[in-house]
Amino acid sequence: MRTPCMQNYLVLSMANQPEREIAIFFQSWQRRVRMSVMDDIETITDEPEEPEGEEPWCLTCRGYTDYRRKWSTVSRADTDGGTYSDVVETPHCIDCVQPMHKIGTCRNLVWAMNSLACATWTIALLTTLTLFDLSAGSVLGFALSSVLCLGISRVPAKSRKVLRAWKRWKQEEALKELMDQIPKQ
Repeated sequence: MRTPCMQNYLVLSMANQPEREIAIFFQSWQRRVRMSVMDDIETITDEPEEPEGEEPWCLTCRGYTDYRRKWSTVSRADTDGGTYSDVVETPHCIDCVQPMHKIGTCRNLVWAMNSLACATWTIALLTTLTLFDLSAGSVLGFALSSVLCLGISRVPAKSRKVLRAWKRWKQEEALKELMDQIPKQ
């Protein structure tokens, strides 16, 4: 069975239509190229394979660089207690050969862990205030649950590091763009 990424499309206009356009769409693993031919004029345009914002970002090179996808096998837990192999696709930078990160995925992971920590802390606070009297034991239990919530929110350390570096890089790029717009005398 062929996957959608491997299919080649050839669309030909009908001969009785006023414009004669031949569009060949070819999608590869690394990029899609759209080629249009109108009256012996060829134009080639790059179409991103992934929507904007989902392009992987390299932490080492500090930018959206070209990448190569690598596949690896990972063992996953099965519902009946066994394990099975799963293939995972990871983008790797062509320049530094390091794994790249998707900013949206990092942002979602940090957001989810922070939400989980806030919900757990809120439940611990409400439980402490409603079920227990104000005593040293209840305050100590609430303090321990607060430390646990802080630990939960800090679990995605790599994603936090990537997001901090990406925000700093984005600010530097905006500053460079502003500096380029200033007329030089």
